[in-house]
Amino acid sequence: MSISPTRPRSIAKVVLVTGASSPSGMVLSWALAQQEWDLALHYEGLQPPASMLELVKECEKLGRRAQIICADLQDENQVKSLISRAITTLGTVTCLVNNATYAAMDDAADFSAAQLEQHMRTNVALPIVLARALHQATAEGSQAVVINLLDQKLFNPDPDFLSYTLSKAALLRATESLALALAPRIRVVGVAPALELHRAASNATSSAAFSAAFSPTFSAATIADDFAASICFIAGSTAITGATLLLDGGLHLRAAPGNREVIAPIASALSAP
Repeated sequence: MSISPTRPRSIAKVVLVTGASSPSGMVLSWALAQQEWDLALHYEGLQPPASMLELVKECEKLGRRAQIICADLQDENQVKSLISRAITTLGTVTCLVNNATYAAMDDAADFSAAQLEQHMRTNVALPIVLARALHQATAEGSQAVVINLLDQKLFNPDPDFLSYTLSKAALLRATESLALALAPRIRVVGVAPALELHRAASNATSSAAFSAAFSPTFSAATIADDFAASICFIAGSTAITGATLLLDGGLHLRAAPGNREVIAPIASALSAP
C-alpha cells in the first residue's frame, strides 16, 4: 500500500541500504520508499544495473529522494565513508539496513580459511563498521536503527554453506552486543529469513515444495511482501532492539537436511552486488 508523501522535510526519514541492487535489496528499498523513506542505495561496481536506475525513478515518482552511492566493500575506508556520504546527499541517516551479503557454497569437506575470511569481512566486519559510523553520526538525544540481515539457518543448522553460516552466527551475536554497546542512540535488530525468501524475491524458480515438507506455514506467495513489511515494521518500532525476527514460516521448528541441489542456486542471488 502506497502512502502519500506529504510529510514535512523537517522530519525526513533517510535509510542507507547496502547491496541495494540485490533481489532482497530491491524489494526492501521499494517498500521503504512506499513508507516515506528517502533512500541512499549502495552499489558495489562501476555501473549500477538498469533495474536499480529504474528503482530510483519509481521512488522519485512517489516523491521520495533516492541516490545511488558506489563503494567497494573490500575497502574499509570506502565503507566508513558510506554514512557520511549519505548524510551529505540526503541529510541525517536514521536507518541502516545491512543487506549486503556474501554467500559461497562450502561444507566441512571443502572449507578453507580464505573462504571464511571473505565471508567474515563482508557479513560481519562491514555491518559493524557501518553501525559504529552511524552511532558516531547520530546526535545525542536522537535515535537511529541498524537492521542486520541474518538467516534462519542459524536456528535450524545444516552442513551446507558452512563459512556463510559461521559469519551469520557471528553477526547474530554482534547484533546483540551492539544493541547494548550503542544504546541509547542506536537500536540494532536482526531479520532472519529462510533462504527461499531470497529466491522468491528474485523471481527465480521457487523451492516451495522443499520448504513445505519442513515448514508448518510456508507460503511462497507472500515471502517477498512479508520480508519487506518486516523491515518497515522494525524501522518504525522504537521499542525493539537486540532481537531477531525469524521469517521462515516456522521452518526453524523442524529439522531440514542440507540439500545442495535445492539451495545451491540461491548463493548467486545472495551475493549479488
